[in-house]
Amino acid sequence: MCKDCGCGEDNGVVTKVFTVPGMMCNNCKETVEGASLGLPGVLSAEVNLPEKTATVSFDPAKAPWRRSFPGDRGCSCCSPGT
Repeated sequence: MCKDCGCGEDNGVVTKVFTVPGMMCNNCKETVEGASLGLPGVLSAEVNLPEKTATVSFDPAKAPWRRSFPGDRGCSCCSPGT
């Protein structure tokens, strides 16, 4: 486990759990997973809707966004203005 942020790191792949407070529906889940998988370096993304979290595994060398997760909102129906 990384001492700086508590993430799990395995063979250069980092797995972090991000809070996504705006998620409320299955469309949010699909939107966040799809957007996450479109980010550079992302290898996998799984959303837990009841917990409002996204677990993302990525290669930090290819992920310039790694310190601040850009998928911090749900879908447009639940988060107007996105």
